Amino acid sequence: MENDALIGQQIGAYYVQSKLGEGGMALVYKAYHARLRREVAIKVILSQIAQQADFRVRFEREAQLVASLQHPNIVAVYDFGDFGNQTYLVMQYVGGGTLRDKLRGGHALDPRQAALHTIQMGKALHHAHMRGIVHRDVKPQNMLVSSNDPNQLLLSDFGIAKLFDTRHEPTILNFAGSTITQDPSLTSVDQIVGTADYMAPEQINGEPVDARTDV
Repeated sequence: MENDALIGQQIGAYYVQSKLGEGGMALVYKAYHARLRREVAIKVILSQIAQQADFRVRFEREAQLVASLQHPNIVAVYDFGDFGNQTYLVMQYVGGGTLRDKLRGGHALDPRQAALHTIQMGKALHHAHMRGIVHRDVKPQNMLVSSNDPNQLLLSDFGIAKLFDTRHEPTILNFAGSTITQDPSLTSVDQIVGTADYMAPEQINGEPVDARTDV
């Protein structure tokens, strides 16, 4: 992909090392901050998303919102900015893969570990909900496993989080004809907000969502 040209480039203070993955709204890279000697994850927003009207205003608002969350089970947001015509978000690098990776092949988790993970994600969501943030895309793919402790999960990707009291934006499902992604399991800003397999009925129906939707 053309954005792979970013590997080996400098984005602000961050040296891009490798590509970690991609979704409906961004490409994610592993990068390094030399002065802080810290590895980070950089989410580079796809150009077709970043060029939407008022995107930068909404992006800055949501980035500031997510950066205010400080919890051991939530991926930290460090920085955000612009690089040429591209917009990026800098996050904590969590190198242990995802909960989805653990579940591949139909492998069941040990019941005690499953309970521990459930409690951790419950605490993460409670922290966000108490600050008026609804995640709206809670799924195993957005639960990252700590490389230091395989029993620790961190909730990531608050890219579609909304405040409870903001103007309601309808959720639209579109599984065909998307100009952004043909994979309905991925999150896309104006084609699909959330992931159909994990959506609550009110989200699918375009009704207002709150903390109960995440739970």
